[in-house]
Amino acid sequence: MSSIYVLLALRWIVAFAIVGIVSAIGFASAMSVVIYLYKGMAPLNSNTWSALGIIWQFWLGVGYGVGMIVGVVIALRMILYRCIEGSMAILLNCKGESVEQFEWKPYFKFWRQWFFSLIWLNAAHAILLMVTHKLIFGGGLWLGWFSGVGMGVMMVVSGALGVIITIRRRSRVCVQSCC
Repeated sequence: MSSIYVLLALRWIVAFAIVGIVSAIGFASAMSVVIYLYKGMAPLNSNTWSALGIIWQFWLGVGYGVGMIVGVVIALRMILYRCIEGSMAILLNCKGESVEQFEWKPYFKFWRQWFFSLIWLNAAHAILLMVTHKLIFGGGLWLGWFSGVGMGVMMVVSGALGVIITIRRRSRVCVQSCC
């Protein structure tokens, strides 16, 4: 039964990555097209394509930040009510009965608890990284851990641990067998 929690966490990681990347690419492409149209639709020669590529790369970084926020909301939804290795995580209502179809109100209660665990796990992860860096390398703190990529990795690790902890400890989520 404990392997289902690891599978749920892995499925969350994959869903989070896919949603984040697709959102980033879509956002960057949309912004590039909007800027191209706003600037008067210059003829598409090599200079224009080069400029559009630079604009697209800039907005890809911004879009990945937006995509991570979208991914945090949507990826958790993607692991509920899905049969994984003969088990599925479902939400329970106030009476302890299973909610047969997805509803937003119990989902956001569950999501809020998971999000707070994500925040606390991210903070613990940051403190652990600072202490480890101080013990191993001594001297000042290297802030490279807190770049966009470093924070993304911390968010993935903390989110996966948060999925496992929240589903195991929350009384309104149940893991049951499915057909």
